[in-house]
Amino acid sequence: MTGKLSAAQLAERLPDEADDGPTQLADRYPQIDAPLRIEPPPSMKAPARNDAPSRDAHIRRSAFAPAAATIKGDVLKALGAVDDPTKFLDPRTAEGSKLRSLDRAVPDPAARGPFDTKISNFRHLAFSSRRAGRRETEAQAYFSIGVMHDNEGQFDEALRAYGQFLAVARDVDDVEKEALAYNAMGVDEMAAACPAKTTGEGFGAAALADQSVERLEKAIKLHERHLEIADAGGRFAALTNLGLCRGALGDADGAARHHQDALRLAIELESSSGQSIAVGNLGSLALRRGDLATARPCVEQHLQLARSLGDAGAEVHAHLKLGHLAAAEGDDGRALAAFEAAAAVAEQVGEIGTLKRANCYVGVARGSLTMDAMFRGLADRVRADEARWAAEAAADAPAPAPAPAPAPAAE
Repeated sequence: MTGKLSAAQLAERLPDEADDGPTQLADRYPQIDAPLRIEPPPSMKAPARNDAPSRDAHIRRSAFAPAAATIKGDVLKALGAVDDPTKFLDPRTAEGSKLRSLDRAVPDPAARGPFDTKISNFRHLAFSSRRAGRRETEAQAYFSIGVMHDNEGQFDEALRAYGQFLAVARDVDDVEKEALAYNAMGVDEMAAACPAKTTGEGFGAAALADQSVERLEKAIKLHERHLEIADAGGRFAALTNLGLCRGALGDADGAARHHQDALRLAIELESSSGQSIAVGNLGSLALRRGDLATARPCVEQHLQLARSLGDAGAEVHAHLKLGHLAAAEGDDGRALAAFEAAAAVAEQVGEIGTLKRANCYVGVARGSLTMDAMFRGLADRVRADEARWAAEAAADAPAPAPAPAPAPAAE
């Protein structure tokens, strides 16, 4: 036994079908500030994608795992030994790669053999299907290769496979598969340009290398092409991804326009999930711009929609954002209430990493409240003391000398 399947056996697993319905998102609970992937039609029988790590998973891996503490210590030690700290912002350097490794699971070398075998099987299927004129099956095999590389974080290899998938889709004039290819390639360009943050907070980076800027510009072109040919669900994903790309490149106005268009489309489609994503992205963008007046109603609406959808992870994240908003506004009492609400929901759903972080914010907010009260008390005491001292000084002062009698008038 070689472990390989014949082309006929693989073809049975990838049957052809004409219509699989409207575009669906790949994630059941899509996150705000994160690229949106399109779900392939069921007829393609593509390998299952690894679920995107939740924010709680990001936090647990990067902040509270023993391995994370060790690696962070090494990185901080190394940071003091380099002349150019920006090396840590570039994923191509050893320092940048080490920082990003905090958020990745350690690969299992023993699993590489089966992975390589599956890739080889799909390549064999693509080659034999092309020779037999089964272009649909060829396309499906290329897409499957792309998904498998995505699951391993091998975005360049995945992009090559999706490029082959796109070429076949164009050859057979399959607009649905062409749209799927543009989405998959655009999201991979985004993932390669801005690796997931170890904090789980938002898409983008504080500083972008030239290569990252080029990748984001490629992603914009791919998502624009997707927008042109997609159905309504696909257009929503394309608009959201375009907004994230523009925002990462510093074009806040362009990003806002795309997210507003996505919100209008979600309202037309009567999609609560889409509205939650779009309004949440608008709130995050406004918060990053320092536009607190716009950010608050957006985040509050996102919170209400997340509750109605039963999306506890989004609910926790919205409470945290409201807490940070209140802190930025100087309202420590409101911030404390929001952080306590986030901690309560996180505890209910077992998000331990998020619970620990929320409790840290609760402590900071309580400290701020206590400090404010202490300083107000000190100020009141100083004013009272100053008034008392003034009164005492007035009481101890000698009485003023009587005014001299007027001189007698001359006769």
